[in-house]
Amino acid sequence: EQIPGIEVLPSRRCYALTDVIREREESVYPKMEGYMKEKPVDILSMNFSIPKALPDAIRGERYAFVTLQMGQIRALADVSLGFGKMCYYEDSETPDDAPVPGFVVYSRRAASIAGWMSGVEIAAVRGNFETKQVVMETGLNNAYLMARITDGQKAEVKEFNQNKKSRGGLHFFAVQEDAESDEIEGFWLLRELKL
Repeated sequence: EQIPGIEVLPSRRCYALTDVIREREESVYPKMEGYMKEKPVDILSMNFSIPKALPDAIRGERYAFVTLQMGQIRALADVSLGFGKMCYYEDSETPDDAPVPGFVVYSRRAASIAGWMSGVEIAAVRGNFETKQVVMETGLNNAYLMARITDGQKAEVKEFNQNKKSRGGLHFFAVQEDAESDEIEGFWLLRELKL
C-alpha cells in the first residue's frame, strides 16, 4: 500500500534501517521460536553492471586517495558544502584522530562534476586490484569507472581499502578544483554496507 505524498525508491543508502535490521538479526530474531539463520548476501556477489565510462564533460583531470581524521569529518557535518551528502553514521567512540579514507577528483569543472554527481545516488567507491580500477557504485547496481590504478598507486589503494574496512565501510568522495583549494565543491560521506 502506498502512502500519499511519499515515493518509495530502492536504495543502498538506508544506513539507519540497515543497522536496525542487523541489530535485530543479532539480538532479537535468534530468540524467537522457529528462527533459522540465513546466510548473508555478500555485496560482491550482486550483479553489478560493467563499469561505464564517465561522460567526457564530467571527467576530472586528476584524482588522489586521501585521508581525513574523524574529527575533521565530524566538523564538516556543521558546514554547508554545496553538493553532497553525509551518511548516517553513529559512532561516538571513534577517536577524532582515526583515519577516514577518501577519493578526491580534481578538475577546473569541479562545480559541474559535483552537480552531476548529486544527481546519482553514490553508494561506494572501490579500489579493485583485480581489474586495476577505481569504481564508483551508484544506485542499486550501476558503476562508473573513475580511474585506472597504476603500479605506483597500489600501496595507496591498499591503505584506502584497509582504512575503509577498519572504519566499518566508512569513506568519502570529494570534488575540488585542485589540491591547494580550500573550497570543496562536493563532499559525500559514504558507508559501504555488507548486505
